[in-house]
Amino acid sequence: MDRAKFMKKYFRKKIKGAQDFDAYAQEDYNKALVRARSILGLTEAETNELNPLVVSLPEAFFKGSSILFKMSKKNDHIRYNQARVTVFLFGEHQLFYYTALIDHERGAFTDDYTVEIPYGSIVSIETNSIRFYERGTNHHYIDFQLYLVNDHAITVRMKDVVVDRKILQAGVSIPEDTQTVLHNIMKLLRAKRGL
Repeated sequence: MDRAKFMKKYFRKKIKGAQDFDAYAQEDYNKALVRARSILGLTEAETNELNPLVVSLPEAFFKGSSILFKMSKKNDHIRYNQARVTVFLFGEHQLFYYTALIDHERGAFTDDYTVEIPYGSIVSIETNSIRFYERGTNHHYIDFQLYLVNDHAITVRMKDVVVDRKILQAGVSIPEDTQTVLHNIMKLLRAKRGL
């Protein structure tokens, strides 16, 4: 079955296929890494100070398009047919930021955007853990923000954890895997900024 047919069935009918969807999505994320390096004119060797960070969250591929969602069996993971992917690449002297929209149904990309950030222009680093209720779903957002000179900022939503309302009301912590990623990034950025 080709990708488009699979995606239509997966999102519009109750069929299994989470592993197949995840394989297609991973293929798209790998393409995002290649696109990021290509647009920035970089090789993998020039961005190996830390493993690349690839984050994906739902966003419409074009105005008026419908984002389709599918919850995992345990209601702890959401899959979606359209997304904004964000990539951080870590060079020796610069952080490279890339973002684009992806339509997972077709493996199509649009709205590529890149910026090179010298480590010295990072003024501060912030993490933010927010509980949020939206459309009958309880979310725990984890944001990572870089504040740059000239009042510029880059915000990346690292994770959107879907949680049970009772858990949300009791209080939530940043998941350990996300904490590890954040700690590694912050250690590198502190070292590069001479802190």
